[in-house]
Amino acid sequence: MIEIPLSNRDFPALVSDCDADLVSRYTWYAKKSRHGWYVCTTIRIGKRRDNKRLTVRLHRLIMQCPDDMTVDHLNYNHWDNTRENLEVVTGLENNRRQHLYNQEDMMKRIHGEPE
Repeated sequence: MIEIPLSNRDFPALVSDCDADLVSRYTWYAKKSRHGWYVCTTIRIGKRRDNKRLTVRLHRLIMQCPDDMTVDHLNYNHWDNTRENLEVVTGLENNRRQHLYNQEDMMKRIHGEPE
């Protein structure tokens, strides 16, 4: 497991050893979205004078996720982008898992963590 520094945070993101070369060529930062915080980079597309930029999320780059699919963080930690923690799923499957996570989280808040 390798730690990837984030330009706007004091803590790193995590990636698998096999992805070190892929991610080391970019500068990574934390970006908030409506679904929480994600690790992102900005990539220039085309010629410099066009100045077109694309924001790429680390987990999608690592998993080479198609546009019609979603990458799920199995432990719900968006800073942990190790391959063991990522799975490419459909949007429907990701929504089901989020619903289960929300139910588990609510139960923990109501009943407390088990000892």
